[in-house]
Amino acid sequence: MKKSLLLILLLPLFVTASDVDELASLMQQLTIDKKKLHLVGQVPPLTCVPRIQLTAALTVINLWCNEIKRIENSTFGVCPGLTHLNLSYNELAHLAPFAFSGTQLETLDLSNNRFTETPHFSPTILKTLTTLLLSKNKILTFHGAPFDAVTTLDLSNNKLTKYPSSLPLSLVVLNLAYNTIKTLPVGNQTETLIEKLNLSNNAIGTIPTTSLKHHKHLKVLKLNDNKIRFIASDALPKHGLDQVDFCNNALQEIPTYFFGPKKATVIKTLAALKKAGIPTNESTKEERRKEQKKIADTLTVPAKYDLSRNEFGQEAKEIVRFVLGGHLKKY
Repeated sequence: MKKSLLLILLLPLFVTASDVDELASLMQQLTIDKKKLHLVGQVPPLTCVPRIQLTAALTVINLWCNEIKRIENSTFGVCPGLTHLNLSYNELAHLAPFAFSGTQLETLDLSNNRFTETPHFSPTILKTLTTLLLSKNKILTFHGAPFDAVTTLDLSNNKLTKYPSSLPLSLVVLNLAYNTIKTLPVGNQTETLIEKLNLSNNAIGTIPTTSLKHHKHLKVLKLNDNKIRFIASDALPKHGLDQVDFCNNALQEIPTYFFGPKKATVIKTLAALKKAGIPTNESTKEERRKEQKKIADTLTVPAKYDLSRNEFGQEAKEIVRFVLGGHLKKY
């Protein structure tokens, strides 16, 4: 700033091409983007939304890392084009239901605040909101709201003890990691559009029959760092999964889901290969690799999965090593 003012004062006396270029560059950096407002980590920190700085042209507002405690109705009503709002790392525990009325809000970040329940929103916002981030709060229950457009919901690092029963049917990405969820829903469930589901770092002990089977579009499933000892054979969708993570659980037997009725064939083949001994030449090694691939291709196993750091017995370890071709380092 000081340099730009100095150039302005000296411009009449020393006019060179390089000075003009530098001045233009500095002045461009000083130009305020009228569509964005960034008031991050203010000193002293903000305790309320600075309405005086809100304009109709704003589409993005970042107010994270302050001490904002409350937002009143129609606070952002003067910003009809607002689509992205970051209020993370504040001290919000409640929201006035019409705080965002009059906007076109699509992404709302309320992570790292003090909410104990899901905030209430006006009907108009529920029709435009596609991403809602509520991680690192103190939310005990998720009450179902008629979200018509939300595709990404982050409820990780809260205090949920149950799998939410009334989730938006529009969801594609759901993060429930780092809660204390102990059980999953059972019985007939409405089919979802969820493709990525993160349930890692909870207290889940079993994956019961059909508990996740209704997620027919599921591609990525993270269940690592739980207490899972049992997975029902029909608990998960049979097709479409690209990545499954069961790392660091308490599995003692290989889930039937992975091997199904072909487990006996795997054991028989493994016994025959053990009897044949370790391959001693390249042709024998190649035959071994083909046999592994042949069996792996016939199993209902996702392309990428992790069964490491469980409590498998020796036989289960050998089966997993055989099917994976030695790609897992720990069991």
